[in-house]
Amino acid sequence: MMHGLWRSCLGALVFAGMTQLGFAQFPVVTYHAHENLGYTLEQFEWHLDFYKDNGYNTIGINDFWAWYKNGTALPPRPMLLTVDDNYIKLYTEMYGAMKERGMRGINFVITSVTEGGSWPSCNWAQLTEMENAGTFEALSHSQTHPYLAELTQTEQRTQLRESRSVLESHIGKSIKFLAYPYGSYSALTISETSLAGYDGAFAYDTSLSGEEASVYRDTPPYELPRMACDWCTNVTDLKAKVGFIAPLPVSVTGKGWTCDDREVAAVYDSTAWTEVISSAQSAIYGKSFRMRSTADGTKPFLWKTLLPLAGRYRVYAKWYPQPKNATNATYIVKEGSTVSAECVVNQRENAGVWNPLGYVYVATPMQNVSVTLADSGNGALCADAVWFEWLGASPDSAVNDWSLF
Repeated sequence: MMHGLWRSCLGALVFAGMTQLGFAQFPVVTYHAHENLGYTLEQFEWHLDFYKDNGYNTIGINDFWAWYKNGTALPPRPMLLTVDDNYIKLYTEMYGAMKERGMRGINFVITSVTEGGSWPSCNWAQLTEMENAGTFEALSHSQTHPYLAELTQTEQRTQLRESRSVLESHIGKSIKFLAYPYGSYSALTISETSLAGYDGAFAYDTSLSGEEASVYRDTPPYELPRMACDWCTNVTDLKAKVGFIAPLPVSVTGKGWTCDDREVAAVYDSTAWTEVISSAQSAIYGKSFRMRSTADGTKPFLWKTLLPLAGRYRVYAKWYPQPKNATNATYIVKEGSTVSAECVVNQRENAGVWNPLGYVYVATPMQNVSVTLADSGNGALCADAVWFEWLGASPDSAVNDWSLF
């Protein structure tokens, strides 16, 4: 096995200031729809409810890959939810639970057991139904689920290519991603996976969680980590697995989303913005913020996301209190390329609370919205988090006054 080796290389890149790609965590969670592997429907449903209640958005593999390759905007707190081995309860239980909540997942299929085998599995008609519903998309998990690293080159080639070919013939789409069975792979496996026509591949390690098990944009494409959540029986364990940032602020409508400095929405130059880990949890959002000691007009901090609901939003920012902060920091809120609000704030005041910046209206779901902290001011700049509070579907949805939260 080779999983985990890339993290030491990533550390060197971040230390050298060569890239900002390594700071944005993207969680990929893994389940198995079999009671012998920790699964129960009750537990799976409360996991799903935890994700929904805390603003996570499950996305498809193509959206994930667009972010990974190009930095394309995603919904707040995006995640991949994957299920391995194609057990029948994926169809009879998980499918309904996911569909009811409007969530999406990936089914990594062992192609040799789709029409009978040593355990009850989903058949091709069921796989196609879930695929067409947009609830579970089918991807490769090899032909027979072997330890790939222990096979010969010819055997690995057969496992990888036959699985892809069979899936494509039955599902009717190009299969470009694989999950290594047992998380077993080698340098030879990576080479054969690429030659077989896969764009990327996912590993698996039950011991990893949080940041060490998250995908970053500079993670090698054939060593994408996943975290096992089958045995997470309490919320503390689940939070640790997914690298939970912080609870959502209390909204007047009960709906809204945040974008933190550690999440994929944050885009910035890591050579200019320094990460600060803080234990002052009441003063910041999550566990960190970014500081720019001296502005020169060239390196702004950007949060960009796709808001899941159409309607009017009130936008807030939070920063950490320091006497050296700028008294004239500028935030710019945009819907697409259109400026919706511009706000100059004193970052020496009202620190540690949600400060209103203005409003933005999105006509349809999943429109691109951004908040920029301009690289200008008479002191240090602090980038912590922004909050989009949904106020209602209409452009003139009623709002409360502009008191601070």
